[in-house]
Amino acid sequence: MAGADEAPGQDARRPNHFDVVLRGYNTRQVNERVTRLEFDLRTASRERDLARAGNAELAKRLGAAEEELTSLRERVRKLADEPLTGENVNERVRMMMDLAAEEIAEQRGAAERELVEQRAELQQRRVQLERKYNEHNDSLDREYDELKAKLNREHEQLMNRARAEAAKVTRFAEERAALTIREADEHARQQNAAADEHMARMAALHNEFRDRLVVARSTAQQAVAELARMVEE
Repeated sequence: MAGADEAPGQDARRPNHFDVVLRGYNTRQVNERVTRLEFDLRTASRERDLARAGNAELAKRLGAAEEELTSLRERVRKLADEPLTGENVNERVRMMMDLAAEEIAEQRGAAERELVEQRAELQQRRVQLERKYNEHNDSLDREYDELKAKLNREHEQLMNRARAEAAKVTRFAEERAALTIREADEHARQQNAAADEHMARMAALHNEFRDRLVVARSTAQQAVAELARMVEE
């Protein structure tokens, strides 16, 4: 029972919380807490079995004592029924019978007291273990609820950060797309302007060439006419 008495004191010095790691509580500490609880339950079961075995042994001893007392009483009754003689009613026999009855009564009383003490001790131990078990369960329930709430908060925070990051990426993509569209429009406008300028230069050159061609034709016609006139003269 000494080991069982030391267990609650040792457990009382243990922290009532787990270290928080990246994804919740420390798994090793949770496993240690559960292992400790299972050890306490196994210890209680062994003590219960030992107490039951002790109770059975005490009951067996009480039964044997009662049988012996009954046998002695039967012998006394038979002696009382027999005719009184110097052999069966001498003082020494009566004293031995009285001493035997007293010894049996003492053994029976001691066995009954020991049985009562063991039952009281077993009941006290059972109450202590039940209270400790309930405290462990309540502590684990609280830690589970706290861990669940913490994980829910972390999940919500992660989702909020993910939504904010997605919105940021979307805004950046939209701004980049708008800038690309503006750059493409500006490039197209510049290309159109360059094409218009080129067409204007080509039209001007065409007009200039056409004017020169007209002048050249006119000059050539005048020269031909002048030659024809000179030939006729």
